[in-house]
Amino acid sequence: ENLALMAPHLKSNGIQVGAYAMCYYTPENGKNLAGYDPSLIFNAATAPLADTRFISLSSEQRYQDILRLAKAWQANPSVDYIGLDFIRTGEGDGCENGPEFIDEMNIPTPSGYASWSRMEQVKWVGRHLRLDDDAKTILKWRGWRAHKVASILNRLLVEGRITTPTWVFTLGWEHGKQHGQDPDMVFDAGAFIDAAMLYEASEAQFRNLMDQWPAYMRDNRNNVIIGNSADVRLLDGRSENPAVEYLYRTRVGWRGIYREGPSKGVFFHDLSRALWSTKRGLSTLEWALVVGASQSLFRNEVGVLPYRATLAFNADRRTGAIKVINDGNRRIDRLTMGFVPTAAWAKVSDNVPKVFSLAPKETVTFTFSATVKPDFDD
Repeated sequence: ENLALMAPHLKSNGIQVGAYAMCYYTPENGKNLAGYDPSLIFNAATAPLADTRFISLSSEQRYQDILRLAKAWQANPSVDYIGLDFIRTGEGDGCENGPEFIDEMNIPTPSGYASWSRMEQVKWVGRHLRLDDDAKTILKWRGWRAHKVASILNRLLVEGRITTPTWVFTLGWEHGKQHGQDPDMVFDAGAFIDAAMLYEASEAQFRNLMDQWPAYMRDNRNNVIIGNSADVRLLDGRSENPAVEYLYRTRVGWRGIYREGPSKGVFFHDLSRALWSTKRGLSTLEWALVVGASQSLFRNEVGVLPYRATLAFNADRRTGAIKVINDGNRRIDRLTMGFVPTAAWAKVSDNVPKVFSLAPKETVTFTFSATVKPDFDD
């Protein structure tokens, strides 16, 4: 229904459309309403096995529902990309798959394990992973789950005959390995794009993320794009202004995700957070501007935009100049410039023509005067 509503407007404005599924997580208790098999976690404090908010990676019913969605999107001419979100487990759950893990990874087990009931085997695996601090087995468990996730993706693409470019979201911290993800595996499985989620992190954690990724991504022959979150609660750091921190982290992200070269794209998370953010002290319009600025800076840096613009105030903090530079070797016609009335600005006067052009390598300068609202005058 949303595609039918939005796609014609987007297409008429030259914007491509992607549709994505929240694969192994359904909000508001949806998995129970649908009857999906839950992903289980060992919890000694409450019960040997506890339900989680995730759906089991072994839920055939859920897989078939995702497959039906993917096939429908493949057949829809409005859909240019297909996305898979939450194609993972939680950090500690998934132990309902424990017996298969034990068999396939040749994990040592206690005497008599083979004669136990399946449920007792599941409980033992959950207890072993959660309480025994067996580092080697935990690493194997993470790799096994990541392989299972990649296998689900590959099966989906093959059985659904999906040729529409497909992207997945992977977590930023340790590339999602703690949650059953591995970017190299999803690329091997057939993903076209991996959207690396560089958020849900403090400033110190973000610095660690940016050490982990280039050490992991030894070359840039795949398509990793990076994104950050439009949420003031998740953007502590160098500036008290979350919008400035967003721009900083996004630029660090695209420049540093690979050992060499920038990321293949930039995304932001997400439209709904930008709409809610007014309640948290930053207007939706401010988020739109900073996200747009980060996208434009990226596009300029990788050579997609042939021009760039700079703005500088004079010492009086009331007047200044805007420079627009044509970096390319071709003339650019029909450029326009506009003022967006954000929270800080009361009024802006400028001498910018409605439409202007730039010759190759030409720089034009426009002056302006601005009035700032009293609350922002410091």
